[in-house]
Amino acid sequence: MLTFGRFDRSFVIRMVRDFFLVLLAMIFLELAARLVITLYRFNFQEETATRVAAERLATDITSIMINSGGPVAARTIYPILKKNNADLGFAIAIQPAPVTVTSIESMFGFKPRGLQPDWAEGRHHEFTVKLRAETLCLKCHYQAKVGEVLGQVTVRNYWSSHLAHWLEEAQITTVFGMGDILLRTIVLFLLLKLRMEPLLILRAVVAQLAKAGADLSHRAPVNSDDEFGELAHDLNLLLERINHIFEDLGSVLAKVIALNHRFVQVHGQTSERYARVMSDVTDLAKTTFRNQKSDPLLSEEWLHSVEALLAALQHAFENHPELAELESRTNQVLLPLNQLSQRARGLFSDYEALGDRVITLSSNLHEFSHFLEEMGILEEKMQGIAELGQAMLERMRHTPTPS
Repeated sequence: MLTFGRFDRSFVIRMVRDFFLVLLAMIFLELAARLVITLYRFNFQEETATRVAAERLATDITSIMINSGGPVAARTIYPILKKNNADLGFAIAIQPAPVTVTSIESMFGFKPRGLQPDWAEGRHHEFTVKLRAETLCLKCHYQAKVGEVLGQVTVRNYWSSHLAHWLEEAQITTVFGMGDILLRTIVLFLLLKLRMEPLLILRAVVAQLAKAGADLSHRAPVNSDDEFGELAHDLNLLLERINHIFEDLGSVLAKVIALNHRFVQVHGQTSERYARVMSDVTDLAKTTFRNQKSDPLLSEEWLHSVEALLAALQHAFENHPELAELESRTNQVLLPLNQLSQRARGLFSDYEALGDRVITLSSNLHEFSHFLEEMGILEEKMQGIAELGQAMLERMRHTPTPS
């Protein structure tokens, strides 16, 4: 249902207001144009019109004098001529010559006055026509001669009369124009009110969608096949796309959260395994170096002493043949001792290699701890990204109402 209140502070009211003001301005422009045209005509055309009016008036007076009873009828006709010319915007004066005054006064017994000039002040055009005696005129103007001036007709065309006529037209135009403007404005308002209803429905749908906790599954009804109907259809398509985007974004965020959860588990398991391996490597290193110090066979001094003794006996047996019998007896002892020395030398080398490998492994494990720290940092960043994405999605779905 249409209500006026729904249009408050809307562009419809502003549009109707602007339409009203434009029409009002057009009326004033029209009046101004008429005033300019009136002024132009007065300046460039009314001088000729004044001359024509004066000549016509002189012709009329001449006809009256000849055909309508002469000076007696003139006293009745002059006021009518004055009024008729005043209606046309002209002020007239009819002044008899002295010869006319004396002739009429002596023949008819009254003094002809004509229409004496009663000029007003103001801008004007003026034209005067001399009335000259004809043969028929001499019956009344017996003292005059043919061709003699019997009087003169003067016509003035005042700017004030044209301005008054313009003001009268302006009043009529303003009254009827205002009525026309009001009628047109009301019709425009009703048409806009009717045609803008689909847009108001769209506005209500958008306002509902903009509120916090709005259901994005809501759709705008398509009630027309014009631009508003197309706009409602496009809005529904946009809402469909937004819903799909929200669903895809929610799915991506769910996967990110699940991946982050798994990443946390793997990081925890890796940290535990690293701690155990590091503990084992540390124990192995301690055991290796402790055994190397505590095992007599791994003593560097003992190994050198045995090797020196074996070398001295071998040298003595080679340089003293008489000790051959002693050599055969001692071979049973020296041979196992020599084997033990070689075995000790091999163990010593093995322990050194094992120590080097333990040191290398410990160094590698220490470097691996750096990757664990990086994994922890990545875990925090991923958690922050997931929380930020959830907050953004929540804001998009539930936009707070502005205060």
